[in-house]
Formats: sequence, C-alpha cells, structure tokens
Amino acid sequence: MKDANKALELDNTFVKAWARKGTCHQMMKEYHKALEAFDKGLKLDPTSKECNEGKMKTVNLINAASHSSSGNDEERMRHAMSDPEI
Repeated sequence: MKDANKALELDNTFVKAWARKGTCHQMMKEYHKALEAFDKGLKLDPTSKECNEGKMKTVNLINAASHSSSGNDEERMRHAMSDPEI
C-alpha cells in the first residue's frame, strides 16, 4: 500500500498504481475503497485490464459476502427460535 501511495504521490495519473492500491484495499476487505481506486484508474484508462478485472473481482466478493451473511442471519434466527431459553 505504501508503494502505491508513494507512486500516486509522484504521479497521480499512474494507472498501475491505482490498480495496485485497489488490490491492496481488496485484500484488506475494504471493498468500497478498492472500488474507488479501480474507478480512478479506469477514469484515466478505460481499457486497463488490471483495473477492470480488479473491479469485477471486488464486486463478486461484495456479492458473495452479502449472500453468505444473509444466510448466517437466517440460520442464527432459526437457532434462536428453536432455543426455549431465548
């Protein structure tokens, strides 16, 4: 992350640095920040393969997280309803 930030400090139009920054945020599960970084890279170069793929992967991770968390909530609710002490 430090390297990507330093590269962007030196050259704000360096698309590869935006892609790297997005990937770092993605790894840290900061998906909204990852999408912002990929979007900034795509604004500079709409054909950037790395930014396009990173953005698609981030969207897929967000969708997977939202589907799995809703399943867990339903499962917890069933457990709570079946437990007579709750």
